[in-house]
Amino acid sequence: MSIYNGISSIPLLPASRSVSLVMSLPHPVIIPPFHETLISGYVPIKTLKDVLFRPNIALQHTRLVLIPHSITHINDHHGIISIINNTRHSKMIPRNTPLGFISPIDPVADINVIQDLTNISNHIFSEHPSLFSGVHCNVPFSSETTLYDHLLECCNKHLTCTTRIISNLVEHITGPVKQRKVYLLLHQYYQIFDNTCFEGIYCSPQHAINTDSHSPLAEHPRRTSFFNKQLIAGEVKKNVKNGIISPSHSPWASPVVIVKKRDGSLRFCIDFRRFNSITRKDVYPLPRIDDVIEKLNVSTIFSKLDLRSGYFQVRLAADERDKTAFITTDGLWQFNRLPQGLKNSPSVFQRLMNQTLGTLRWDICLAYLDDIVVYSTSFTQHLIDVDKKLHF
Repeated sequence: MSIYNGISSIPLLPASRSVSLVMSLPHPVIIPPFHETLISGYVPIKTLKDVLFRPNIALQHTRLVLIPHSITHINDHHGIISIINNTRHSKMIPRNTPLGFISPIDPVADINVIQDLTNISNHIFSEHPSLFSGVHCNVPFSSETTLYDHLLECCNKHLTCTTRIISNLVEHITGPVKQRKVYLLLHQYYQIFDNTCFEGIYCSPQHAINTDSHSPLAEHPRRTSFFNKQLIAGEVKKNVKNGIISPSHSPWASPVVIVKKRDGSLRFCIDFRRFNSITRKDVYPLPRIDDVIEKLNVSTIFSKLDLRSGYFQVRLAADERDKTAFITTDGLWQFNRLPQGLKNSPSVFQRLMNQTLGTLRWDICLAYLDDIVVYSTSFTQHLIDVDKKLHF
């Protein structure tokens, strides 16, 4: 750096306009938690003195690692880069993974910059205050280590939970190699398995109710025990929080019933029987079980995907929500999502699943309501098929 008359002249290294070459991983690498590892990447050129390395952004997002930009040398087709694992879990990067791109460095160019850093900082703060915004934390920290652990826990709280879910999903797979391959595949789509949020399926609101011009039906709340009243209140509170239901002023009202399941636990249900008797039926077909079994007969390996609260992931058309109203001893509520118990809920949901799967249906997967099965004839092909389904 040279300074003349209050102006600093700093040489910068601009990105090269020449063709970039891919740097790939010649062998699998496992990076321990909280470690930085130097990796020898392979490039299809034997020797080059100075090259600019630009990391693969997609790799950083899918594997949750940090790869900095750097300048390296190519000797015998290999260059050294750094990969950082800033999580509590080991990270495995498979062989032949694209690490990033290299390009020759152009000659150094000079550029003049203003030296007054105070004015620059004030300008950035005034123009972009959101860059400096944060959240107040009232937790006292006795050392840098406790502060670091706290920040890490805040950043990775939902991810740690999702990682645990995926680990449980692959526990039954025999053989550590196969288990690891399936784990890494599922981890690429970790957002799908995140149960800390309830966003639902991205689709247009669905129409499930046609009562023609029938006048509203309204029933009184059923008498129930104090224990069941607490159960109902808890379900209402949970569903309001998740956006599944909302308070209602509807002239329609169906009662709540508590049903005992086979395992002895209790289920919160709405008795739509009177309402269903005046609803026009949607005759969209469900798959025939014998056709499904015949299609799966030649396959040897399967993966089953069960949508979490499948019906509740489907938004209901706004002009039909008041007809789903149900009454409790504490108030009146209506569904924002497709409820179980409606006459047309299965047909509406099956139509949506068939539209979502598209050309993959009857080719690599089948859906019966909220259960999806992916089928293949070999493990290698199954990884490809599951990847297609999750990516679709």
